[in-house]
Amino acid sequence: MMHNTSQLAIRALEYASEHVREEFSKLPDSGEVTEKVLNKLRNTFENPPTSGFEAIIHKTFTDDEVRVALFQPSVEQVWIYVALLEVGIAAPLNHSFRKLMSLVLSLIFLIHR
Repeated sequence: MMHNTSQLAIRALEYASEHVREEFSKLPDSGEVTEKVLNKLRNTFENPPTSGFEAIIHKTFTDDEVRVALFQPSVEQVWIYVALLEVGIAAPLNHSFRKLMSLVLSLIFLIHR
C-alpha cells in the first residue's frame, strides 16, 4: 500500500515523539522536560523550515517532505543533514541557517543517534 507524504510526515512525528518519550522516561522527574521537547517537535512539525531547506538544497520541497526528512529520514535523505550542517557551520553567527543547523543537531542527538 502506498502512503502519501502527509501520512508519512505524521508517522515520522509519531516515531520521533515516541523515541523522545522512551529515552526521557529513563531519567528521573523528566515529565516537564519531556513535554517541552515534545512541544518543540510539534512546533517544528507545524512550522517546518521549508524555505531554509530550499535555500540550502536548491530544490523545491513540500512541508511534508521537510517533516519526513527531519523526523524520520530515509537512507536516501541523510545527505540533506550533511548539506544543512555544512552550510550552517559556514554561515555567520546570527544567520537563519545557524538556527536550522541547531535544529538538525538537536534532532540528531535526540532521535537519530
